[in-house]
Amino acid sequence: MPSYAIPVPDAAARAAALERLDGLVKPVGSLGRLEELAAWLSAAHGVVPPRPLDDVRVVVFAGDHGVSAQSAYPREVTAAMVRVFLAGRSGVTVLAAQVGASVRVADIAVDWDAADVPAEVTAHKIRRGSGAIDVEDALAPGEALAAFEAGRAIAASESAADVLIPGDMGIGNTTVCAAVVASALGLPAAEVVGTGTGVSGEALERKTSVVAAAV
Repeated sequence: MPSYAIPVPDAAARAAALERLDGLVKPVGSLGRLEELAAWLSAAHGVVPPRPLDDVRVVVFAGDHGVSAQSAYPREVTAAMVRVFLAGRSGVTVLAAQVGASVRVADIAVDWDAADVPAEVTAHKIRRGSGAIDVEDALAPGEALAAFEAGRAIAASESAADVLIPGDMGIGNTTVCAAVVASALGLPAAEVVGTGTGVSGEALERKTSVVAAAV
């Protein structure tokens, strides 16, 4: 198994960045979240001020979730959105273009044949869709580790970036995330399930029951 070094953020650089921000001619903390991001970036780069962001990259990881029946959209939207990403017409690609950032799409588990997309999009594919977690395992033995290693390999291949921004696309993803949070933190489904793509009423109740069954 390959090894990828992930450096720890530089605590001294973060402290120096916050000190520098507090010394500017402005009320302390008045830039809000922007100050937190500036300090984080300084810590990540290990220098104050951080390096110019000349090379910003976005990687969108795409996959279908078997537990998507309660979603406001059918799972076929995942594949459709991957095509929109590749065509440069999605929200993330339009925003990225405004700041000169690149967008890469990685099909990890989209349920489609992908015959008409570039080979690099499916180079790290693990499977076509996951199992419905309320009635079966999401992945077969070894597939979670394979997906994790695929993510590490992709991140390593983009390590020259000044900032690397990961994202995900997959109908049903908030249901899966809610199940993971509920399981990891020992919380009831009702406390972690949100509206996701905008479900409410009976649909939200179904989503909550699905998460409870999965846990």
